[in-house]
Amino acid sequence: MSAIACKHLCPRKFAPLSSAEGSTAPPLKGIVFDVDGTLCLPQHHMFSEMREALGIDRSIDILQHIRELPTADQATAVAKVQAVERRAMADQKPQPGLVRLMDYLKSRGLRRALCTRNFETPVQNLINNHLDGHIFLPIITRDTPMRELPMRHLQRECLCKRSRGIT
Repeated sequence: MSAIACKHLCPRKFAPLSSAEGSTAPPLKGIVFDVDGTLCLPQHHMFSEMREALGIDRSIDILQHIRELPTADQATAVAKVQAVERRAMADQKPQPGLVRLMDYLKSRGLRRALCTRNFETPVQNLINNHLDGHIFLPIITRDTPMRELPMRHLQRECLCKRSRGIT
């Protein structure tokens, strides 16, 4: 399906961050980031290690596999995946220029949020060790309880915070 035929896929244009004067485009208010491969360098080895720990083929989605396990087996599977992520945290490295980019976005007043399939500990590790002083709201991990798709959850969270005066 082409982007023209599907309106929600059409690229959006925003006013330049340097100055919105003279621009008719809407201002960018925030950015949602992923973690692995976006904010930090990718650690592709984790996926094969997770699949090996779970005894599944690479064609199977890890989190979907865990959700489909009997309830009694899910906690063990989650613990195996978290163990791989914890080991990988020791080698977690930020993308080159990450702090500079975040400092710039912060200076422009842009809100930043995270939406990732990681569990919370590696996300906090990245923030605590490489992004001290930077605030990401909301932070949605695979541990975040939600009854809707992540993007709808993000939209609702951001709208609720804005209505309460939180920027």
